[in-house]
Amino acid sequence: MGHLYRAVQVMARYGRIFPWTDLITREYGLHEAQVALEDVAAQRVVKALIVP
Repeated sequence: MGHLYRAVQVMARYGRIFPWTDLITREYGLHEAQVALEDVAAQRVVKALIVP
């Protein structure tokens, strides 16, 4: 099993207990995807959400 699959399982199992959306540090537009990846790599954000 891949990491993404396991992560989705955990989120589904504990979604009512833990507010997952609170982990989103910043939202990025699709045109900012590269910036989002760089921010995560540099640990400027915890979780980047790319909104198409």
